[in-house]
Amino acid sequence: MAECDITPLGLAPTPPFKPKQCETNFKATITFLKHFQAKQNDIIVVSLPKSSTTWLKALAFATAKRNRFIPISQNDDHPLLHSNPHSLVPFLETIDFHGDDPNNIIFPHLSTLSEPRLFGTHIPFPLLPHSIHDSNCKIIYICRNPFDAFISLWHFKNNILSSQPLLPALTLEEAFENTLREHLTMDHFGAICWAIGRQVRTLLTRFGIEI
Repeated sequence: MAECDITPLGLAPTPPFKPKQCETNFKATITFLKHFQAKQNDIIVVSLPKSSTTWLKALAFATAKRNRFIPISQNDDHPLLHSNPHSLVPFLETIDFHGDDPNNIIFPHLSTLSEPRLFGTHIPFPLLPHSIHDSNCKIIYICRNPFDAFISLWHFKNNILSSQPLLPALTLEEAFENTLREHLTMDHFGAICWAIGRQVRTLLTRFGIEI
């Protein structure tokens, strides 16, 4: 198959991510978009990167699983005390849908998850699979002040780059240009307005934004 230039789409690999890692994540995203089957009581946390996603995932898990796990204040074994919220509420675009057989589309972990199932994604609402649009699953959107989210993302990337001695840190100008290019394909603010206008099952939360 001929190679295609995906740079105009804002999907080009950027440091410190290796091409193989980007290829794997891209394939997982395409598989999710094509094959994921939502359930009626699924809960999907949607956000841009560095928009307090971890915080919202923890709140969503604690709330949705409150009948299964007693509150943290009374429970030393609560999953949130021992596990990262991203492992409890996994990103749909990074789940291994193939398992050990790359030719077989399976969902090794999804069928064993207790309901309601919780997932996260950085994919804007209009681009999510039809099964999510057509089901009664709940969508939780979180917005953060774009400037705050950008600065947080800049520091986050440079923290990763600091562990790669051969890769220079991103300047503020470079980070700004990269963010603009990457987010042209991730118009979450427009997606939020679109989703609310259609009166879908969407809860909009905000962090660091005064309205």
